[in-house]
Amino acid sequence: MPEREELKPMGGRSVGTWHVDDPNSKVNWQVAMSAWAEATLPELERVASVYEGFITYTDLAERLQEVTGYRTRTVLSYWIGKVLDKVVIRTLTEDLPPLTALVVQKGDGLVGDGYYNREHPPGSIDETEELNDVADADRLLCYRAYGADVPADARPQRTALRKDKSAPRPRQPEMSRARVCPSCRLELPLSGQCDSCD
Repeated sequence: MPEREELKPMGGRSVGTWHVDDPNSKVNWQVAMSAWAEATLPELERVASVYEGFITYTDLAERLQEVTGYRTRTVLSYWIGKVLDKVVIRTLTEDLPPLTALVVQKGDGLVGDGYYNREHPPGSIDETEELNDVADADRLLCYRAYGADVPADARPQRTALRKDKSAPRPRQPEMSRARVCPSCRLELPLSGQCDSCD
């Protein structure tokens, strides 16, 4: 049973972090964090079992809350990185592939600035492109380790989400501005002669 403390309702809704079994009682933050970290590994292993699989931070956070029953109103950027740090440590100590490479930002399909692995400790890579090159290679390792149907000639690559964001957009045809009569300001016909002013 999770540690709980009674909450003072704010606007009729519970605050902080709670369990769905008792939404009016706050749970200890570390209890929720541990549950989310424990649930993350199997979620990422599931994602890794599909070639080119990935999950966004937002979707992972929702999935973890759904699976564990622990919910929070805390801003995602405050806690998801801490959960993933616990997973990185576990992958390092248990000699697992770098599964956190599968988690990308919704807006651009890239890993966050805090991404690291065994060969690249935290803060060792400053450049976003270089960091994501490392993550691309790490995702491929994960697919191979977890039985995804990986083509023999597969190469590290950006996520499909990133490819969609970086693909050139078709140009919209320019709308030609209608020519107007300088006297009456009505749109001119194709002949260029104003029918109203003649």
